[in-house]
Amino acid sequence: MWDSYWGYLVKQNIAPVWIGEFGTKLQTTSDQKWLSTLVSYIIQNKLSFAYWCWNPDSGDTGGILADDWTTVNTNKQDIIAPALAK
Repeated sequence: MWDSYWGYLVKQNIAPVWIGEFGTKLQTTSDQKWLSTLVSYIIQNKLSFAYWCWNPDSGDTGGILADDWTTVNTNKQDIIAPALAK
């Protein structure tokens, strides 16, 4: 699906792709699968991205930080870590 909307830009060497502001609360199995699948796609196609968001009070996605604003949500971090720049 992503290939037909914007992935083709990279695959056909038309333009780079930067995925901005994606995230999930990871509350359902489908949320977990979606994030894992997107991260795999990012890695396979060497895409750049920004995870939304850092702060925990984003209403629709939550953030990388837990509700204490200090602790990293390791469930999310573990999923996106393989796609982070090294």
